[in-house]
Amino acid sequence: MTDDYEILSDMGADKLRVRFDGQFAGNAVLWDATIVTLNRYVNEKLGGGGKSTAIRPFLQVSAYEQTSAVVPIEIGLPVLRIDRPTILKTIIMVRQYKRLTIGRHEFGQAWSQP
Repeated sequence: MTDDYEILSDMGADKLRVRFDGQFAGNAVLWDATIVTLNRYVNEKLGGGGKSTAIRPFLQVSAYEQTSAVVPIEIGLPVLRIDRPTILKTIIMVRQYKRLTIGRHEFGQAWSQP
């Protein structure tokens, strides 16, 4: 079921934190996801400031304590804001990604800051 998730920050912004259950490396886990628009990511992490920066959508799975089963993941998407449909599609994408490992996984076409 897709609707079991907990929003941990303001909805409709360009960055949102959400938790949902899933599988990782064959184990049941709780994903602690930060979903961010690529525009926000470029400005926040890469120092955008008017420079043309091309970046691909990504999933970045961080190391975690296996005893807690909470896996941090950052997800960069080419959307203008994080809304309910984006959250639901993101949860489905993470749950269906069978070979997800710790590290960065890029997908889709390169996006450039408008």
